[in-house]
Amino acid sequence: LQSIPEEKCEMEQEAEASPPKQNETPTEPQNPPTEPTESDPIVEPTINGDQLTYIGASLQSIPEEKCEMEQEAEASPPKQNETPTEPQNPPTEPTESDPIVEPTINGDQLTYIGASLQSIPEELANQHGSTIKKLDLSYNDITTLDHLEKFVNLESLIIDNNQLGNNLNFAPSNKLHTLCVNNNNISDLRVFIDAICKAYPNLSYLSMLKNPACPNFFTGKDATDYQRFRYYVIYRIKKLKFLDSSSITAEERKEANRVGIYTITAKPEQAKPVAKVEEEPVLPMLPSDLAPEGKGSARFGVSNYVYYGKHSEGNRFIMNDDL
Repeated sequence: LQSIPEEKCEMEQEAEASPPKQNETPTEPQNPPTEPTESDPIVEPTINGDQLTYIGASLQSIPEEKCEMEQEAEASPPKQNETPTEPQNPPTEPTESDPIVEPTINGDQLTYIGASLQSIPEELANQHGSTIKKLDLSYNDITTLDHLEKFVNLESLIIDNNQLGNNLNFAPSNKLHTLCVNNNNISDLRVFIDAICKAYPNLSYLSMLKNPACPNFFTGKDATDYQRFRYYVIYRIKKLKFLDSSSITAEERKEANRVGIYTITAKPEQAKPVAKVEEEPVLPMLPSDLAPEGKGSARFGVSNYVYYGKHSEGNRFIMNDDL
């Protein structure tokens, strides 16, 4: 159609003007809204303890009857033989089935990270000490290096993010060339360097960032303090090629050999406790009748005599040639 037919418009106007007959029932729309039948599923609310769930029920408001049901459920205590309902998803507690961190061995490399170790397990050292060349024990709580001596072929030792202090017992080894002790509690640089110089004469790579003994921006120091630190370490460890995050240049080594010995601050030795000095006994005074005043052997007076001889105070600066 390109326009509304005139005949249809007249029929529509007549239908609107004529009232419905008495015996004639008004026509209903062809697709009346459907009402729920007995065969349709009825959604009921679900109460689980103190939780009420009413989903997919086509509600337009909160039913008053359901609110009363919830209030009654809260007010009524559980019956004697009735056990209280538990939540569907209670919080889970760690069980024996939770994963346990185990060491990983890949060829000649052993990795044992994040296992909350406080020392190197003796059983692990006995079992793999002769074959491991690279040992990584980062992110633990290690404070001692006991059983490290059983890794006789060790070339690389990484103990970052642990609790290592100053007095460490490094097992001597001519094969170890890499040592990483970043983010520990090493505070005495002289003691630490003495230990590794004695244990690892062929050490070529050392990293000890984020330790109190390493003055850099992680510990609130400036570049000058860190460079002094590098000079001292390079001066002490003759075969070192890489320190922290940068390699060692020929110019830096030359300067370290010149000033390295003077770049560490000397710490005063702890004062030894002073022995308690016994107080001398106070001697009693002489009796007054033993030496009458003015009749004793001692005299006190003032003299105007001045000595000008060669032993006088003024002549001590005159040489023999000047006499």
